[in-house]
Amino acid sequence: MRRTVLMLAAAAGALLLSADGASAQSATIAQLSGSYTPVGRLPAGTYGVTANAMPVTFVVDLRARNPSAQLLVQQGGTETNHDVKFVNTSSWTGKDRVDQFSFWFDQGNDVLVTCTVARRESHRFSGLCKDAQNREGWVEIMGRAGEFVGPGVWYGPGQS
Repeated sequence: MRRTVLMLAAAAGALLLSADGASAQSATIAQLSGSYTPVGRLPAGTYGVTANAMPVTFVVDLRARNPSAQLLVQQGGTETNHDVKFVNTSSWTGKDRVDQFSFWFDQGNDVLVTCTVARRESHRFSGLCKDAQNREGWVEIMGRAGEFVGPGVWYGPGQS
């Protein structure tokens, strides 16, 4: 679970943080901050960060053709690492900015969680997470304000 969270954090980090004019080759690993409300803890009808959210770090590694990530969840003074697996990375050509992506991870105790996040602002992705029982959770991943980034291509301020 901790490994999956680390991987999610990594992926989000790479997707959100960027340096002006940088490329996936020159800026391959990124760490992004965020929050995660585990599935089953998101109040019914609520879609966003809640008081039940735990701080996370999303670590993304873009060195490989298919990005990898980890989501690191902090709770009660401990950190749990979750390996993150991305869905449909073949569409990440590096030519267009990605504004939505999906990933999954094992939350532990055989609970597989699938999340689909969308760009809410230039530097922020968030979205709904679900498990096989349709319990809902929420994840938010943040980069530096005002900077765009997408898998394979890093967008600096003012670029698109």
